[in-house]
Amino acid sequence: LLQTLLSRSSGGSGGGDLAALAKSAESIQALRAILTPEASPIQVAMERAQVSQIISQTRLMNKVAGKETSDYLDKLEKSLAEEEEAAE
Repeated sequence: LLQTLLSRSSGGSGGGDLAALAKSAESIQALRAILTPEASPIQVAMERAQVSQIISQTRLMNKVAGKETSDYLDKLEKSLAEEEEAAE
């Protein structure tokens, strides 16, 4: 189906276009891996702090609005704590 769509859109043979598309995707992934460095420990800590802050704000908004705190927030906090323990 993908080959047919590519063939119709380009007006040429679908097989060559599909191979070119796959090669292009591989090239983009390779460039992304090279140009996007790994997150620094400080950046990871800042992101975790932001997530924790968002969870706290959501809990506060739920409390003010009289809504029940969902299990989802508890699961997020537990997951965040487990990641922090694993990182140490």
